[in-house]
Amino acid sequence: MGFRFLHRSGVSKNAPVGVATIGPLSLSEGIVVKTPNLGGIDVKLREMVEKIHRGPFVMMNDCTAAVWGEKIYGLGRRCRNIVYITLSTGIGGGAVVDNHLLVGKDGNAVEIGHIVVDTFSRVKCGCGGRGHWEALCSGTGLPKLAADIFDKKIWKTSREIFDAASAGNPQALEVVKRMAFFNAAGFASVINCYDPEMVVVGGGLALSHPKETVSKPAQMLRQYGTLKAKIKITQLGADAPLLGAAALTMHQPES
Repeated sequence: MGFRFLHRSGVSKNAPVGVATIGPLSLSEGIVVKTPNLGGIDVKLREMVEKIHRGPFVMMNDCTAAVWGEKIYGLGRRCRNIVYITLSTGIGGGAVVDNHLLVGKDGNAVEIGHIVVDTFSRVKCGCGGRGHWEALCSGTGLPKLAADIFDKKIWKTSREIFDAASAGNPQALEVVKRMAFFNAAGFASVINCYDPEMVVVGGGLALSHPKETVSKPAQMLRQYGTLKAKIKITQLGADAPLLGAAALTMHQPES
């Protein structure tokens, strides 16, 4: 896990360590629980770390860590209410409400990827539900959205879809257009639920295609939302979860 390299480089085995991880989680047990992105297996993270490292251990969902990274180091430093959304392989979120980090009983609060954005969708999410935001608009979901729209599998990856759209392919352009509507509905739902001053968006899909995934949907919010918030791309890049995990070992949220 890289700890041996850190120890060899001079980091004390007693130093605190923060881990940002995919979910779902059991924070009390220190386990990633049957995550669909790893074939449904349990990962005993705390046990793995404690075998080779003695320092205090903090474990958090990657998006929860990311929103805390934004709160301490990023665009949310002056905000009491902020939401972080990742548009990546999956879709996830983290929220700070009135300076309180939302964690949940097991560490799985703000699972916004499972907001339903299309009640008529035939596309099944990894969790088994249908019409979920993640199932339709994540990096793995976009090819499924395309297959659902055109009743056949056309592209294997989201990169192929964006490349085809850039080249003017009308089918790819339709997929990107549909994605923008669903993203707008997702953003509006998040803003309506948490009433943040700012929504910060990160993740590989958003960082590589900010106009299509964030800017255009943000212009469509009035169709779905009642509350307003700024929507911005993270300035921390892919490091937001790592910085947040580190910050959690030093700057504990209000309880």
